[in-house]
Amino acid sequence: MFIITVAFGASVLMLNSCGCVIGKGPVARVERAIEPATQLVIDVPAEVILSQSDKPLLAITTHPNLQQYIKVSRSGDKITLKSSRCIENAGNVIIELGMPDFTSLNIKVPAKVRTAGKRIDVEKFELNVGDALAVSLNISTIDMVVNMSGPANLMLNGFSRTLRLSQQGKGQVRAIGFPVSTAECILKGPGITQLQVQKTLQAEVAGGTLLEYLGAPGIKTTISGEGKITQLK
Repeated sequence: MFIITVAFGASVLMLNSCGCVIGKGPVARVERAIEPATQLVIDVPAEVILSQSDKPLLAITTHPNLQQYIKVSRSGDKITLKSSRCIENAGNVIIELGMPDFTSLNIKVPAKVRTAGKRIDVEKFELNVGDALAVSLNISTIDMVVNMSGPANLMLNGFSRTLRLSQQGKGQVRAIGFPVSTAECILKGPGITQLQVQKTLQAEVAGGTLLEYLGAPGIKTTISGEGKITQLK
């Protein structure tokens, strides 16, 4: 990597060889005002920490020169976090977001996302994962919907009555510790999926998928397609 220095009047912009902004100076935590929302889109490479809180919170910890590039936009009940410039890596920005309720999370870029504090408790939750690096959620819900299309590692803890999972690509889903009564899965890639199912497992597999499941006695399974299927003991 080499560094490019670009001057604009009195300001100096430090860029790496790919044209991404490099953080400089001591990091600082800055809180921003935010209204409650249930839908979140992450379109900035960052470490994002989610929590369920009665008081909405948005705090960004990063280098002073990067704060200006973190943008928050709102459309209806959806908040989008994005960057107006390419930022060197996800480790340069930490975003804390607390909301009373979450219903959906859409991760579009190489970000690291995790929950903190008490388990998030909602009636229904939808997770869409694109090019995320790692996602770790502690959540209890009735209906969990997960759509994965990238190489992310997803770890689920908590529980749900139903899990509807669509996974394409080389990602990994590790949900031992996230028991569900019913799981409906479409798995089309060389990824790895680990599930804990109590009653019914229905799966369509292809593309060399490795499916491992921990099943309760008497579990009903319907599995079609080509892949490696293993019942864990």
